[in-house]
Amino acid sequence: MNFPKGEHHFYPDNTNKTYHAICNNSHGMKSCALSLKNKSSLIIDGNDSLFVMHGIMLGVIISGSEDITLKNISIDW
Repeated sequence: MNFPKGEHHFYPDNTNKTYHAICNNSHGMKSCALSLKNKSSLIIDGNDSLFVMHGIMLGVIISGSEDITLKNISIDW
C-alpha cells in the first residue's frame, strides 16, 4: 500500500472505533487511523509523508499480524 507524498490528516470522526487495551489502565473503544489486525506480508510506504492526527486517537495499531513494514512516514498530533 502506497500513500502519495504529502500531508495526510486523520480525524477520529472518520474512523471506526474498536476495542483496544493499550496498557493496564487504558482500555476501551478507541479511534485509530491505521488499524492493522490479523494482516501478513504488508508494506505501507508513506513516500516521506506526514500523517497528522487530530483529536484523541491512535496513529497505528498492529495486532495479531506478522511481516508488517511501515516506512517513510512521520506521525504528529
